[in-house]
Amino acid sequence: MAEAGRKTPTTLAAILGLDEEAVRQLCADADVDVCNMNLPTQTVIGGAKANVEQAVVMAKERGAQRALELNVSAAFHSRFMRPAAAGLAKAMNAAAIVTPLCRSSPTLA
Repeated sequence: MAEAGRKTPTTLAAILGLDEEAVRQLCADADVDVCNMNLPTQTVIGGAKANVEQAVVMAKERGAQRALELNVSAAFHSRFMRPAAAGLAKAMNAAAIVTPLCRSSPTLA
């Protein structure tokens, strides 16, 4: 994911106070992605840095209570992370899957 983030300057922004339909229209208009729906009126969007900056301005113009760029290294949960899928699949296939072991602890009783 870090490598994918270095290839293209991307970021995330939080949009508060717009409903899902309004945020989805905003994303379509600014060519960014819905990345995380935290609450019905709190959504994280992401994409190319310039597009996210534009979306923040547009969100405020459309009545968002708050719209702010987040201090992150990339637009996680966006289409810009697709290149990371192959590496993740390789790591998952190489991981040993074992039956979990649970031990009781006297301090938890």
